[in-house]
Amino acid sequence: MSFGGRLKKLREELDMTRAEFAEKLGINYYTLSKYETDERFPDKETLIMLSDYFDVSIDYLMERTDIKNPKQEEVLKDILNSIVAALKSKGAIGSDEDLSKEAMELLLKYGLDAGAEIIAARKKKQVD
Repeated sequence: MSFGGRLKKLREELDMTRAEFAEKLGINYYTLSKYETDERFPDKETLIMLSDYFDVSIDYLMERTDIKNPKQEEVLKDILNSIVAALKSKGAIGSDEDLSKEAMELLLKYGLDAGAEIIAARKKKQVD
């Protein structure tokens, strides 16, 4: 996805029209339109303003990464590490195992305690 595509997607995620968004930013509608269609690229100050407004990194806007906000990514990693540690302490996964997609889906659906029990039970069933 291009810079313009990302900008448009971010705007649409806020359910704003181009006109509303242009007014909110204090820029011309046609300028925003050209940004979103990749006919023009914003100057440094506008790029910073867009990054701050959407709480995304400039690297995300510039297509250098798919991670919107590296700070949020670090928080999510910390949460995931805590979940994995809790599952290991409950015996749901082994000390050398990673969290599978199925296990993560169970945790999201049933919560940590119930998800850990289900994971452990399924694991035991596979061994038996």
